[in-house]
Amino acid sequence: MSKVSIVKCSTYSQNVLFDAVKHSVGLVGGIDAFVKSGEKVLLKPNLLMAAVPEKGITTHPEFIRAVIRLVKTAGGVVSLGDSYGGTSDSVDKVWGDTGMLKLAQEEGVELVKLETSGVREFKLSNGLPELYVSNTVFEFDKVISLPKLKTHALTTFTCAVKNMYGVIPGVRKSDYHRFLPSPDEFCVLLSELVIKIPPVLTIVDGIIGMEGDGPSAGILRECGLILAGSSVFEIDEVTARIMGVPDELNPMKKAYMSLGVNISPEIVGETMESAKIPGFVLPSTKSVQSILLTYLPKWLQKMLMRMFRMHMKINTKKCVLCMTCYKRCPKNAITKNRKKLKINLNTCVSCMCCHELCKYKAVDLEYTLFARVLLKIKSFGKINSNKKK
Repeated sequence: MSKVSIVKCSTYSQNVLFDAVKHSVGLVGGIDAFVKSGEKVLLKPNLLMAAVPEKGITTHPEFIRAVIRLVKTAGGVVSLGDSYGGTSDSVDKVWGDTGMLKLAQEEGVELVKLETSGVREFKLSNGLPELYVSNTVFEFDKVISLPKLKTHALTTFTCAVKNMYGVIPGVRKSDYHRFLPSPDEFCVLLSELVIKIPPVLTIVDGIIGMEGDGPSAGILRECGLILAGSSVFEIDEVTARIMGVPDELNPMKKAYMSLGVNISPEIVGETMESAKIPGFVLPSTKSVQSILLTYLPKWLQKMLMRMFRMHMKINTKKCVLCMTCYKRCPKNAITKNRKKLKINLNTCVSCMCCHELCKYKAVDLEYTLFARVLLKIKSFGKINSNKKK
């Protein structure tokens, strides 16, 4: 059991934010419990793509500024780095657009590239492929993870565990989607990753989160929360409860439980009741899955899941032919025909990489005909139920 703090904060104004971050860390032991004077500390935010902070896709620079200043009070030597999602943008553009370059200059911290120093190999269990982690990570005494609270079309939500995926450099991240297309398998890999490379502390930017079809095409949601703790698994457990994610739609929880990870978070600060976000919208990819899991026996669920799964489709009106999805598709399922891109559904494994990495929101999520009928039946049932009331 470890402590997970929940603190309310509704602004990125530095005067208020620093105190809130300090309070959240203080509730789990204080920054001196995690960082000693002279230690080299890598701050690992979520820098999925070159997106301005106002889009809510990446960890807000003012949130990171507050953590930088807090770590410095303990005498830590701070650097900032992440291996972004592998879009067509350069690392320099990602740093510029997300506000990291300006932040680093103003706070006197180093920006480090995780793609330029080679990798360290780790053998995994369960028949998983080898794991390759940037050598740069091991040059630091401590890693502090700074995830963004968001939904995720593949894994339902992304927070503490998923954020550490960025220690894998470059396009290797897409390779794992090719090997492990199902959410359950992929989350086992993520869980093994953080067991081998655990951050000493995780502080969650949940001030402005994202609901719906995240992690980049969702809807911004004012959550007004900061979470902190030493266990990524226990933070994710608390986050899932706050977002209203049921266990059956939480592949991350299934994964770490299958690895024998036992969790029992001690929540400090706000209560779960006061922190829970009412009506938080989960990814549309989970709507039909929820119905199947609720109403069908297990032996029939797997048989029918493929018939009702969601497909990706290129929205040609929004597509600017940046070719990110074309280059990063782990199964080469996207083809170019004249001036249009098309997804081959026979090859596609629904890993959602194209949807996740498209900064133009040009990859739509569409249900099969069977799924659309099922959703209409459920909607019709709700309407009739309300009429009877």
